[in-house]
Amino acid sequence: FAGSIGVIGGDDAVFGQVMSATSVQGLAVCPLQFLFERLLRVAVLEAPERRHTIEPRDKGNLIHGVLEAFVAETALGEEGGFSGWVNDDFARLHELAEQMCDEYEERGLTGKAVFWQTERAQIVRELDRYIRVDNAWLAEGNETPIAVEMSFGMGEHEPVVIRAGDRLIRFRGKIDRIDRAGDGSLRIIDYKSGRADPYNLIKTDPLGSGRHLQLPIYAKAAEPLRAGDEQITAEYRFCSAI
Repeated sequence: FAGSIGVIGGDDAVFGQVMSATSVQGLAVCPLQFLFERLLRVAVLEAPERRHTIEPRDKGNLIHGVLEAFVAETALGEEGGFSGWVNDDFARLHELAEQMCDEYEERGLTGKAVFWQTERAQIVRELDRYIRVDNAWLAEGNETPIAVEMSFGMGEHEPVVIRAGDRLIRFRGKIDRIDRAGDGSLRIIDYKSGRADPYNLIKTDPLGSGRHLQLPIYAKAAEPLRAGDEQITAEYRFCSAI
């Protein structure tokens, strides 16, 4: 192979489509990986039978799924407003976690049984611990969850458009959760299930030279939810690091 891949579309192949924040972050982190995965569509072959433990991506999807279902069921649309999670809610959290774990196990995504039993118990403990801490944060800030998995740039939802030089870049995505405080301000929450250190933000370069784009793009997507000029903040929440 001589290294020639021919013409693959130039800038339009990259920026002419609606993109996710993570894909643009990937371009900033490793252009070569972006070329293989996003343009040439080179993918790693799945081999579930060779897994010893659940893959980090699958664990993250599992945790996201449980949190989405739990918050939607126990906090959104509460009559009289949301006043915090109580014991019955935590019991429901455990039920949802066990159900989701069963589904992933049936799909062959959890690796060897001897390792999965330990990992499964740890996931349930981490979710319980995270929601208890989250409960305290909500009470401290007088905040209420108002949306989960809010889409933009997909289906009938308009994309977020950012100007970069002479180019307009259109973004799509889903916001894990949005909370509203008593003063009307909004908090954007992006769940993370892995280590926190890859997401360390530096005040002098909060975007990390293009490596940390999710939070500002999500904050931009949430602007239509404001009644006026209320503040919007955005943050990562590390469910496995509390």
